[in-house]
Amino acid sequence: MGSTYDFECTYCGYTVSASGEDDAGFLVYTWSRICRKCVVVVDVLAGPTVPSALTDDERKRMERNAGRCPHCRGRDDLVPWGAPHPCPRCGVPMCRSGGGIMWD
Repeated sequence: MGSTYDFECTYCGYTVSASGEDDAGFLVYTWSRICRKCVVVVDVLAGPTVPSALTDDERKRMERNAGRCPHCRGRDDLVPWGAPHPCPRCGVPMCRSGGGIMWD
């Protein structure tokens, strides 16, 4: 199961819900990234965990969307986002601010 947590920048107030690291659920892998174009943290679809569990159409759609920002659809402006989880807007390390949820 994957996990999503709330993060907050105590300097500028930016908040986001994200895994905070590379993660995996039953069907997909995700990567936490900063999109420099959108100036936000996003969990990006990395690919299927079990390709054989998908139909051909689902697999093709996943391949088209893998590695893209879910907002601008770009690939070139994504950079890894991990500890110390810098704020994409001001660069100050963000803190986990709440509980998490499990996803699959």
